[in-house]
Amino acid sequence: MAPSIFAKNLLLSESETSYTSNKNSGTNCRTSVPADDDHGIDWLGFSFDVNPNLGDVLSPLWTINKAGNHPEPDIAYKNLWIDIPLGQTVAKVNFQPELLKCYVHFNPSTALYGKSARLAPYKACAPLIATLLDALQPFVHPQFDLVNDSGEISRANLWERSVSLTRLDIARNLYIDDKVQAKQALSLQTPKNMKTKMQYQNGKRGWGLANTTKAEGQDKIYDKEEQLRSIGGEYVSTENRGTLFRFEIELKRSRLKKYGIRTLADISENNAWEALQDRWEACRWAVQLTEPGTLAKAISGLTFTQQCGVVEYLAMHSIGLENGYTASRHRHMGALVRQLGFKLGGPLETQGLAFRKLNLYSGRFEEVE
Repeated sequence: MAPSIFAKNLLLSESETSYTSNKNSGTNCRTSVPADDDHGIDWLGFSFDVNPNLGDVLSPLWTINKAGNHPEPDIAYKNLWIDIPLGQTVAKVNFQPELLKCYVHFNPSTALYGKSARLAPYKACAPLIATLLDALQPFVHPQFDLVNDSGEISRANLWERSVSLTRLDIARNLYIDDKVQAKQALSLQTPKNMKTKMQYQNGKRGWGLANTTKAEGQDKIYDKEEQLRSIGGEYVSTENRGTLFRFEIELKRSRLKKYGIRTLADISENNAWEALQDRWEACRWAVQLTEPGTLAKAISGLTFTQQCGVVEYLAMHSIGLENGYTASRHRHMGALVRQLGFKLGGPLETQGLAFRKLNLYSGRFEEVE
C-alpha cells in the first residue's frame, strides 16, 4: 500500500486516516479498490431523529434562517439553524421542531485538511459525525443518545445505522499530463441517460464539465488545480504527475439507494468505489487520445462498407448534420465509433489511432494495448 499522504489530524486516529486494500476481501466489487489516498469523501449530508427531552432549543445561538436572524419569544418556528465549527470548516445544522428532525451538511475533507486536494478517508466519516454530535449536545440530541440515572449521556450501539444520508459526494483525483487534449476529448463526450450536460470555462471555478439531474445528484470532472487557485486553496505537487483533475459524484435519493449507501453505517470503500465506477461509465469519460492523421490506419481492419459508414458518420458530426440519422443508425454507428476511440464532433484530420485511455483505477492516461 502506498504511504499515507495525510498528516496526523486531531480529529482522527491514525487508523482512521489510512486506507486498506480489499484485494482479498471477497466483496462483490467489479475490481479491487485502489490502495492510494487519491479517492474518498468530499461532502456529507445526513439527518437524524431528535430526542425532545434533551437539548436547548431556546438557546440564543439558534437562528430562524440562514441570514442569521434570531427567534422571537413565544413564536413556534418550523426551522431553526445553527453553525457548528468542525475542524477547519463549519457544519450547517437545520432543526425542524415539528418533525423532531435534524438535517446537517458539511465537507469532511475541508474539516480535516482545509482547502486542499486531500480527500477524507471513508472510515473517517463516522468519527467526524460523532465529534459533531458531541458538539451539538448543548442544543439538540439524537434519539440514539441515551441518559442513565446519573444523568450521564452515552451513544447507543450501532448508532451509525440511525444516521440517514441525504447526500454523499465521492471523488477520485486524476493526474492529466496532456490537459489540452484531455479537455477537448472530454468536452466531446455525450453522457449516457443524462438530462443535462453543462460545461464551464474559467471564471470562479476554472474549467469543468457537469452532468446534472434535478434531484438525484450530479457527476463532475474538473481542473482541481484551477479551482484551488480560485478559492485560495493549498496544493503542492510533490511529483511531476501532471495537472490535478477531479472526478466527483454527488449521490442523492435513488442513487444512494441504488448503491446501498443509505445510512452512515453503509459507507465503505467497496460500495463507494463501485458507485464511482458506475457513474464513470455512465459519463463516458474514459476518453482516448488519438494520433491525428491516422484515420485510414485506424479503420483499416473494417470492411469497405464499414469504412465508408464511419468516415461519413464522423464527417456529418463534424459539420453539425448528424440529426438526419435514424435512432437505430445512431446506436449502431455510435457504438462502432466509440469502440474505435474516435471523438464525435472533431475534424476528420484530428481523428486517428487511439494510443492512450483515461483510466479511473490508476487515475491517469494508460497506454492502449
